[in-house]
Amino acid sequence: MKTIDIEELIAAWSGIDIDNDDDYFDKLEDWVYDNFEISFENLDKLINKIFNGLDCQISPLTAKPYIGISNENMWLIKKELPLGNFISNIILWLKDGKDLDKSEPIYKTITVNGEPKYNIYLNEYDYE
Repeated sequence: MKTIDIEELIAAWSGIDIDNDDDYFDKLEDWVYDNFEISFENLDKLINKIFNGLDCQISPLTAKPYIGISNENMWLIKKELPLGNFISNIILWLKDGKDLDKSEPIYKTITVNGEPKYNIYLNEYDYE
């Protein structure tokens, strides 16, 4: 993650205006330390480490979606992803800003190791 992304993240959390304050970086560093007792640089490292481990999987036992941090196919920490949010996000991803047409589905091809593996189709249900 780039430092500017971290700055924007901390600004959003803290309410510090990074666009109109010349001392914003010092304020961001102070806010991070006051709230997390960690340096800005170490927070940046921690966020990058977390991002590298982020995972979303469907449980083979319960068929529920989970999001969390994993390491070599083992969950280190996870939480259930509400199914409504999960499905809504998949639909948004599939639509990619396009309107659904009842007569023609939208589809995306999923690749594995750079090779096409699956097609996912989405079309609007015709109630009539």
